[in-house]
Amino acid sequence: MRPAGRMWHSAAMHGARMHVLGGVNAKYDEYATWWELNFGTAGAGAGGAAGTWNLVLGNDAAVNAGRFMHVAAIVKDTMWVFGGTGQSTYYSDFKAYALRDDQSLPSEY
Repeated sequence: MRPAGRMWHSAAMHGARMHVLGGVNAKYDEYATWWELNFGTAGAGAGGAAGTWNLVLGNDAAVNAGRFMHVAAIVKDTMWVFGGTGQSTYYSDFKAYALRDDQSLPSEY
């Protein structure tokens, strides 16, 4: 399984994994998803074998409930997402996502 083609998403690296959030398709339908691509070694781990995609959050059905044209950055083991647009709204919020299973963070700030 792999994500549908998209534009205006964000992508950030954490270790050997790339995290891809949101975006829109060619018809400007929004995606409310978080995908992870493992670039690691051939051994399977929590994110799967090297070269495999894992859908962390949402589904790839195009909906008008996503986020695009936002920014994402990773600091230590937390992915921060700010702003963007979606649902005909301009967001000014921060979202924080823990990138380790032993972390607990609020999802919005």
